[in-house]
Amino acid sequence: MKVNTLLNKKGWIIPVIILILSIAGLLITINKSSFDFGQILYQYFIVYLLLILLHYLISSFPTPIYVGDNRFMMSFLIHRLSLVSGYLFPVKIGIPMKVYLFKRYLGISMSKTSAAVIFEATVSIGIIILGGISLGSLKYLKFDVRILLVFCLVLGVISFVLLRYSHRFGRFFLYRRINQFVANVKNSFIEGSQNLQRVLLIIGITFIVILLMIFRIQFLLLAIDEPLPLFQLMRAILIAALITTLSMVPGGYAVREASLSFFLVQEGVTLEGAMIVVFVDRIFTTGCSFLLGIISSLILMRRSDVSN
Repeated sequence: MKVNTLLNKKGWIIPVIILILSIAGLLITINKSSFDFGQILYQYFIVYLLLILLHYLISSFPTPIYVGDNRFMMSFLIHRLSLVSGYLFPVKIGIPMKVYLFKRYLGISMSKTSAAVIFEATVSIGIIILGGISLGSLKYLKFDVRILLVFCLVLGVISFVLLRYSHRFGRFFLYRRINQFVANVKNSFIEGSQNLQRVLLIIGITFIVILLMIFRIQFLLLAIDEPLPLFQLMRAILIAALITTLSMVPGGYAVREASLSFFLVQEGVTLEGAMIVVFVDRIFTTGCSFLLGIISSLILMRRSDVSN
């Protein structure tokens, strides 16, 4: 798989369409509402842009920390490129792409990077769920909480069985290499999770990344003069983030916009304000992500040519 295939013109059709639709949605919302661009408080908007860049930088740290590699700049480039590749396809291919690129450019085994990605996702989802529950996000869920507890219990039991007895499942796999890879991922996960210092550092970084996501939306709300109490904002964002994370839609397109705007309105933001926020956030996060992805692609392509 070559890096330059991600720059294929056809590959950019989907994200470009999404950006166009987001801009169109923003313009229609502004046209149909009483919002005036002259009302924007630009000092808050500048902080919002800085928080996006800080978010993108810090979010690339957990993987190299988990695998014990200090080449953070290369990890950042790979992280940004893998996220962009995930936007280009109808499934979340960004994760296997990241595993592949870590192997190709950093020499990190695929099982080790896979274990890191699994650990990061577990920590992120765990923080989102615990934070959402503590802030009362469950009020949005129209089912018995006991169902959620049973689901978590069953998931925990399945995870334990897979980790504890995976070596006995070899005969159920078609290929031994798959069985070996699963065993290697399990061993890497157990080994990495036993390093308390790295685990605590990754948990701390993930917590900061989630806070940056929350604060950037807060500053965007302040920029359009529709502030929301922090606890209410956190509750809306965390439940929307969980829905977006669990969806299989690349980049969370439409899922994130629909869920976040709905929950913001439930917390007291006007419908027009919520739609402006989600469209502006989509435009700038996707735009910045693709710009960084293109730069990362060019740098990695150049390094590939030099090494060859």
